[in-house]
Amino acid sequence: MGKPIQGHAPLSNVQLELLKLYGAGVKDEYLAELKDMMAHFLFEKSREQADAVWDEK
Repeated sequence: MGKPIQGHAPLSNVQLELLKLYGAGVKDEYLAELKDMMAHFLFEKSREQADAVWDEK
């Protein structure tokens, strides 16, 4: 993880990867699509975890 800034938590692995993207110059029109893709990815991971808990019970 990144180094903590005084009074702040260190950057997460996701934050560090996003900073790399921004440093590469991602076009503004791609930002909304990236946001949707990340939301969909996180939703699917949450659903998988919920299904696993459901199956256990």
